[in-house]
Amino acid sequence: MSWIGTHKIEQETFRSGVRVIATAALRRNEVIGVFSGRVRSFNIRGKKVDWENADVHYILDLYRDAERVLALELLDRECVLNQINHSCQPNCELAGNHSLTLVALRDIRVGEELTFDYRPITIC
Repeated sequence: MSWIGTHKIEQETFRSGVRVIATAALRRNEVIGVFSGRVRSFNIRGKKVDWENADVHYILDLYRDAERVLALELLDRECVLNQINHSCQPNCELAGNHSLTLVALRDIRVGEELTFDYRPITIC
């Protein structure tokens, strides 16, 4: 189960989906939560990953090479942390090279949506 460190965030319906907003001010480098789940290995065939029926909406890449992807499958679909949207200009990030800890990149105002960059990262 993913852990939320601050209880200063909540999910809300937005347009045709959901988003996660700050319900209290978050300071730069404040821990928002820690992702957890099951580590799985997926083969790469050609240039495509064989996700083996995994729900890619709940996958975080941990390591990728030419033959496989190791990924964290987020099992708690209802956890608000697992609903944070992607942005190429995020206000949150995974802290450090070997971490699944989400922290604020900058001060975040009450009501502001939390986002982070989903692009594949190597933390192993």
